[in-house]
Amino acid sequence: MDASLELTENGRRRGLKILRSHRLLERYLFDEAQLPLDRLHDEAERAEHGLDAGDVDVLADHLGHPHTDPHGDVIPTSRSRFAPQDRTSLTDWPCNRPAVVVHIEDEPRQALQEAIHAGLQPGTVLRIINRSAESITFETSGRRFSLAPAIAAKVDVRAAEDAEETTEAFATLAELPLGQEAEVMALSERCTGLRRRRLLDLGFTQGAQVRAVLSNVGDEAHAYSIRDTMIALRDDDAEQVLIRPLNAQNATTEHKEQVTP
Repeated sequence: MDASLELTENGRRRGLKILRSHRLLERYLFDEAQLPLDRLHDEAERAEHGLDAGDVDVLADHLGHPHTDPHGDVIPTSRSRFAPQDRTSLTDWPCNRPAVVVHIEDEPRQALQEAIHAGLQPGTVLRIINRSAESITFETSGRRFSLAPAIAAKVDVRAAEDAEETTEAFATLAELPLGQEAEVMALSERCTGLRRRRLLDLGFTQGAQVRAVLSNVGDEAHAYSIRDTMIALRDDDAEQVLIRPLNAQNATTEHKEQVTP
């Protein structure tokens, strides 16, 4: 005899409370603790059962009641409601139509890591340029990547708006050659929380002029001159600053000196 299991109403409420705790914790760990995207799930899973309803509400207040976690999953409200989300699998998205990543499945972890390595996370603007049975090739920030369809199926996108297409066309501060100057245009939409506040506090605001001055031996960090101050940034922070180069024709290949990030 076949038997089916169904959640009781109390079980459903408890499950949604844990789900809300988990996704809010991921948002906190990504925005405030700056944990990498592929480490969030395991860390949040360890802590999700330790929060009561009051703790979860306090955390939501602190974060400004975000609608999604860093992977793009919708966070249920305190009343167990889900905001609607428009998304289509990357495998079904047409070629040459700009799209924005809205969700990346966080399991299995290896698939998530492959997507991250291909430059994808929620907020990334891309354009598919070729599709075959073996791979999906797309362009983002002037670079091309390919993913197997099985990995691309774990990525969801929506149509990009005109402003998003324009923003993504800017270079990043990490790409600025030594000796060259640029104008700060914006911070990436993917730059949130503590990292965003820190970059703004350091002076990386729209219209500021910045010059690449030094890099370390491994070329993983650079020093920049901005607002009469020397600032050292790691490349993962510099990649969040969108720029417009001012003197590309005069860029020099200065000797690289070591700095401490």
